[in-house]
Amino acid sequence: MEGAQPSLQNQQRVLAAIVVTDAVGFSAQMSADEERALAIINRDLKQIAGLCNVFKGQVLKSTGDGLLMCFFSAAQAVACALNIQKKLRGDSKRDSFAHRIGIHLGDVYINDSDVMGNGVNIAARLESLAAPGEICVSQVVYDVVKSRLELDATFLGPLNLKNIHESVPAYQLRPAVELDVADIEMTRPFFAEGYESYTFGSPLEQALQNLGDHTDHQRIKKLIFDTCQN
Repeated sequence: MEGAQPSLQNQQRVLAAIVVTDAVGFSAQMSADEERALAIINRDLKQIAGLCNVFKGQVLKSTGDGLLMCFFSAAQAVACALNIQKKLRGDSKRDSFAHRIGIHLGDVYINDSDVMGNGVNIAARLESLAAPGEICVSQVVYDVVKSRLELDATFLGPLNLKNIHESVPAYQLRPAVELDVADIEMTRPFFAEGYESYTFGSPLEQALQNLGDHTDHQRIKKLIFDTCQN
């Protein structure tokens, strides 16, 4: 029927690494203390989106307690995910949720604000199988990045995922090694501009944000000031 699928007109089909995140126990925390849970998840999502921006990914939308992101490079997607998990669990003095992350590389349909396709469904299913604080990636992602990144990986075998006809071999990754953005070959983001409410404007803004979040930020500022004076 003419006009039945208008959303397809502005979409393009691309090969992309799809990253899906989710906060463990968010609903339970919302029931116990709504204001506290919202404050924590908003801060977590801002940090996740900031790292996505640093690694040249694109946040397409929020799922409430998680983000849907796309990357032109599987290596950048995995490096970003490892840094996300390191960042969120790195400071034991601050409250944060444990997050699960799923990653798959495949053909998807993408527009300015969403991405669709079987690759998205696989990434979402893998996210649900990841252990809290860890990352579940498909075999195709692992094969692409294993020679470029140092990984602490466990093979999970072929997984039968809901509504996915064929089994998907997958690996569980633990953030044992923090990867700096300089270690990954960067490419220009090809996705549309968007989701300014979560992204950081520049690496300098992210550095200032990270400094402001640090428990010893006043002491660090004083040391920087003294160093400049001397």
